[in-house]
Amino acid sequence: MKRHSSLALMVVLALGIFTDANANITVPWEHITGYNSSPPYGWTYSYDIGYYDSNLMIDVDIKFTGDTPPQEIVNIWETGIESIWSTNRFSVPILFNVDWVTNNYDYLVTIINGNGDYTDWSMLSWCTEGAAGWGEAYQEEVVAHEFGHMVSLWDEYAGGAVNPGTLLINTGGLMNTLSGPTLDHSYYPFLDWYDVNVAPLLTPAPGALILGSIGISIVNWLRRRKTI
Repeated sequence: MKRHSSLALMVVLALGIFTDANANITVPWEHITGYNSSPPYGWTYSYDIGYYDSNLMIDVDIKFTGDTPPQEIVNIWETGIESIWSTNRFSVPILFNVDWVTNNYDYLVTIINGNGDYTDWSMLSWCTEGAAGWGEAYQEEVVAHEFGHMVSLWDEYAGGAVNPGTLLINTGGLMNTLSGPTLDHSYYPFLDWYDVNVAPLLTPAPGALILGSIGISIVNWLRRRKTI
C-alpha cells in the first residue's frame, strides 16, 4: 500500500509541474496599431498587449495637453477605465491599464477644465465637468467609452463611428450608451491575440497529455484497489 501511495503522489506532483509551468509563462508587450475608418470618422488606435502572471493585459499611455485637470478627476478617470473594462468573465482574466505620461505616449488628449458640451468630448478631447451632458455621475463611463476607441472599438449608436462591416448599433453596451455594460464582443480583438500568441504555449505537449492520462488511470485504479 505504501508503494501505491508513493506512486500516486508522484503522479499528482507530475501533473502539478505542468500546471506550474503554465503559470510561469510570459508573453512580452506587443504594440498594436491600426486605422479605423467609418466616414466621416476615422482614427488611429494604439495600445500594448501582453501576458503576465496568468493575465491578459492591455495598456494605453496618455499625455495631457491644454488645461491641467484636477488630480481628483484624473483619479476618477483612471479608476473608471480600469474597473469598467477589466473582467474575469472569460477563461483568462483581462486587465486594462492606463498610464498618464509625459513622453512616449499612445495618445495626446486635450483637457478642457469646465463643463463643455457634448461636442467638446471625443477620443482626444476630454472635459473635467459635465461628462458630455450626462452629468458628473458618468465621469467614469464617458472616459471608458472614449478609451474603447483607443483600443480599436467602434461606436454602436446611430450616427456614430459604426463598424462598416457589421453596422452594429443599439446593442445596449457601453459603446452604445454610457449606462450600458461592456459586452463580450468588445473583447474579441484581445482574445484573438491571446489565441494566437498565448494559448499555444499553454497546450501541454503530447507526452504530457499521455502522462496525465496514465496518472489519472493509476489514481483511479488505486482507489478501486482500496475499496476491495
